[in-house]
Amino acid sequence: MKIAVVCGRYVAFGGAEHVVSQFINYLILQGHEVHLFAAEWTEALGRGDSGRLIFHRVPILRFGAFFRLVSFMLFSRLMIKRQLFDSIISFERTLYQDVYRAGGGCHREWLKQRQVSGYKKLTIWINPFHLATLAIEKHIYVHTPMIIANSHRVKEEIIRHYKTPSNRIKVIQNGVDLQRFHPSNRKHRAGIRSSLKLTEQTLLMLFVGSGFERKGLDLLIEAAARMHRSGCGEFLVLVVGKGDPSAYTRRARRLGLPHQIRFMGVMHKGTHPDNTFYPIEYLYAAADLFVLPTRYDPFANVCLEAMASGTPVVTTQTNGASELLTEALSMLVWRDQSNVGALTDILCKLMDAHLRTWLGELSRKAAENYSHQQQFGQLTTMLSPPYSSTHYSA
Repeated sequence: MKIAVVCGRYVAFGGAEHVVSQFINYLILQGHEVHLFAAEWTEALGRGDSGRLIFHRVPILRFGAFFRLVSFMLFSRLMIKRQLFDSIISFERTLYQDVYRAGGGCHREWLKQRQVSGYKKLTIWINPFHLATLAIEKHIYVHTPMIIANSHRVKEEIIRHYKTPSNRIKVIQNGVDLQRFHPSNRKHRAGIRSSLKLTEQTLLMLFVGSGFERKGLDLLIEAAARMHRSGCGEFLVLVVGKGDPSAYTRRARRLGLPHQIRFMGVMHKGTHPDNTFYPIEYLYAAADLFVLPTRYDPFANVCLEAMASGTPVVTTQTNGASELLTEALSMLVWRDQSNVGALTDILCKLMDAHLRTWLGELSRKAAENYSHQQQFGQLTTMLSPPYSSTHYSA
């Protein structure tokens, strides 16, 4: 098939971006001709595709989120309509596609989940970017023939906010590279912990994510401060991701954690200030816990990566990935974000190494049901009739 794939960025980092690049590679290996419509890309990701990946750079206006959003939406539509495709799948909020993957979830629900009030709440709801995003989102969920949600939570949110018929929403949960993210990476554990100057008794909690506010880093720091005051054991919170750490560093110090929160930045080779580089799969396996107290996440793929690495994952009920934490693993779900003490209790219980080992083994077994091949196979099925070649008028 001749398939158009629409995404804002085709780059080597970011959870959503990684899904797109892996899916495109899968389509190419299946023999499809893929046309990528993106505002920017990393050329290296397109090597070795035997000419089956054709790039189309979408021009955008770069001064402000509103103009970037609207210009990409309009220009991508104009460019795609110039050609005929067997199927069009979009990973961005755009107006012209047969299949839309709602990897970013429901923007209206995210705004609802943000815990702001008064003047700040008013400024959010009159912000041109949010208003435009909500208008585009409504158009997508009303008119696009097929919606792919990456969690049952997202499907429920779309139906609740936009009355989209249930039969037009297919849940395809994220997949993971089960070979790359594997417990065998624990062979690097001792070396990494030594470089971090940690004893074997120190609990290493890993946080991975960009957008620290939405991912709940402040909540983790508060819970860590309570752990410290309760004396439940030594620990280090290792933060990996893009963002300004200054406010969080100050918060940690005010709460009595001058050394227990460490920021590593974005872990890409050659970019870290002290030239330290650890592949993220090594960090998952070196950690004792992965903690992501996110305020809202359609499906945080980092949780699935940590589970595949055999590392227990503590996250919130507002993370679609929490749907994978069933039966015994359900004890790892923090259900009431207004009660930081409950998160502290979960983390203190997990100071028990035997409990962590057992939960880590269960986590790996659960992750083995969610391979990339399974996910991409289901996505590809959605590109075939009756969902392809509809190209509704928009």
